[in-house]
Amino acid sequence: MSDSALRARSDAAWVVQPLSAPHLYEIGREIKQAFVQLAQLDIAASPVQVVDVLERSYVMLRSRAADGLGQASTDIARLGFLWAHQVVRQCAWSWKSVSADARPHPAIVSPDLAHVCFPVDLVATALVEKQKSPLKTLYQRIAAGPLPPAPPGALRVLL
Repeated sequence: MSDSALRARSDAAWVVQPLSAPHLYEIGREIKQAFVQLAQLDIAASPVQVVDVLERSYVMLRSRAADGLGQASTDIARLGFLWAHQVVRQCAWSWKSVSADARPHPAIVSPDLAHVCFPVDLVATALVEKQKSPLKTLYQRIAAGPLPPAPPGALRVLL
């Protein structure tokens, strides 16, 4: 991931809040469905194993999304949530609602809030722009570091 893939949202005042219990429940449900449908792995599989399988799932999703993202929207969300779950499991990131408006927007944030990633947007953007999967590269970058420098609380968006 190049530094150009790291975008700061200095034009917006981010509001970071805990996700509500219903939102966390829904994300958890989607993660379980993704394990069965996309990853076809046991829920106890290591994060690295899951991310490797998600790379293949992304390629299949990209071929299906060529007909339009509308049909693939559930799989996009599941793929993004399952990928983010691996970052949370391995890297001590956490789920939060991060938004510039009053609507909840699921995201994962680094412990010092220097970085944020919107997992559904990550997958959807890559598909729309017909990019190679960013999932394994970004996971490895977050897990191994270093991420481009950002002060605590900056909430630099990782794409």
